[in-house]
Amino acid sequence: MMALRFAIFLIGLGGGVINGGTNALVADISSGGRAANLNLLGVFFGVGAMGVPFALGMLTGRYSQTALVAGVGALALIPVAALAIARFPAPKQPQGFPIAAAGRLVRDPLLLLMGLMLFLESGIEISVGGWTSTFVSEELAVAARDALIILSLYWMGMMLARLALGYILRRTSPFPVLYSCLAIALAGALLLLTTRSVAAAAVGVFTLGVGFAAMFPTVLGFIGDRYATLSGTAFSVAIAISLCGGMLLPYSAGVLGNRFGMRVSFAIVPVALFLLALCLTALMRKLRQSPSTS
Repeated sequence: MMALRFAIFLIGLGGGVINGGTNALVADISSGGRAANLNLLGVFFGVGAMGVPFALGMLTGRYSQTALVAGVGALALIPVAALAIARFPAPKQPQGFPIAAAGRLVRDPLLLLMGLMLFLESGIEISVGGWTSTFVSEELAVAARDALIILSLYWMGMMLARLALGYILRRTSPFPVLYSCLAIALAGALLLLTTRSVAAAAVGVFTLGVGFAAMFPTVLGFIGDRYATLSGTAFSVAIAISLCGGMLLPYSAGVLGNRFGMRVSFAIVPVALFLLALCLTALMRKLRQSPSTS
């Protein structure tokens, strides 16, 4: 059991490095339209997040769990090969890392506000992604294989929405888009919480994916615009805060689900969406008062 826990820790550690590094790299090579390009980056995340649950749902019963997990792990060799031949831009801090500037950065109220938004967003994204299969299995008596297929609709919605957002955000202000996505996510959450129909639940899950799509990469775009000279450090701070939400909110959803049922635990989602709307309003005001980048 200890070896399994350590292996899971290493997967999380590597995933965190890849998440922060790839987002910072895309922000650095995007002279304009960072939010749009970061949403396009998120499309590839969606391909994997949708494809793996769908493939597992189709292959469960044909192959052992050990073989399936080993196959997923083998897929990591593909990006390793790509990284080995890729050419990266020159470092932005060739004379060393500016520790004093980084120290000020982690105390920046605006960065912490955006980190809080990612805390909430990451928490509900992972809660829905982690507990949807359990929700439809327990509340709607859906078989395990069909539950995984319904879960794949969540990631499909997110992937398709981010593909569209890569186009939309080049032509419009991000704030109306973010408010619209919050409204879409709220509609999906309420549908999922109130329905007894499997088809309606599938629509709700897909709608949640669409509604969640914009927040994470677009807020990272704001961070990349404002902290261009220390984007890697700023991204690391924000993503570290987001991962705290990605741990705490799904854990809370599991505790509540075990005690009160999954419908009660999923009430976390609309509550977090309301708090996100408040944070988004505060962020919009602060960026308009101080739009310059550092």
